[in-house]
Amino acid sequence: MAVLPTVKVALGDSYMIINESDFDPSIHKLFEAPPPSTPRPASSSSPAPTDPRAARQTELQAMSWQKIKAVAEGFQPPVEKHEDGWEETIPSILDREFSGLK
Repeated sequence: MAVLPTVKVALGDSYMIINESDFDPSIHKLFEAPPPSTPRPASSSSPAPTDPRAARQTELQAMSWQKIKAVAEGFQPPVEKHEDGWEETIPSILDREFSGLK
């Protein structure tokens, strides 16, 4: 199968791809990608992304209380519900997961 050479031409803030043979410099402008943004350094208050406990805590905090309950009940013995709710049980779940006790 033949491949046609193409070019990216500016289209507002984006680009469109056209056949290279259709490119006319009098009406088209080649698209120039903006330089990649530099990542912002993590603030000292946020945990390092390589910290598995912090990553798991974020994952658990994004769950509904029903899913947190299912995780807690998956342990033997189950992690008991905190008196203030399943969301408050997350530290106990983390302690269990990262202590090696299942």
